[in-house]
Amino acid sequence: HHHLYNRESTHNSTIDGAGLEFNHLFRCGVLDAGDMVRIAKLWKTVPERFHCIAGFFSVRKLVTVGKPIQLELKQNINTHKITNEGKNRT
Repeated sequence: HHHLYNRESTHNSTIDGAGLEFNHLFRCGVLDAGDMVRIAKLWKTVPERFHCIAGFFSVRKLVTVGKPIQLELKQNINTHKITNEGKNRT
């Protein structure tokens, strides 16, 4: 029976302010590999990230902190259907 962590061995850990064991060499506390695997099996990923470009400024304007600014945004919109796989389909 193998263990990833041996509590009997000498390890330079201390107790942190929350009362948990912390190892300054590894910059973390004691890791429970069993819990990590269990949580990984249940992990739900987030949807694919899309990057939208809204436009650019063609003229430089002076911006003053604390003063309102007014921007005009012209849009050219292309419509896409999103498939279940999260990929764009025109």
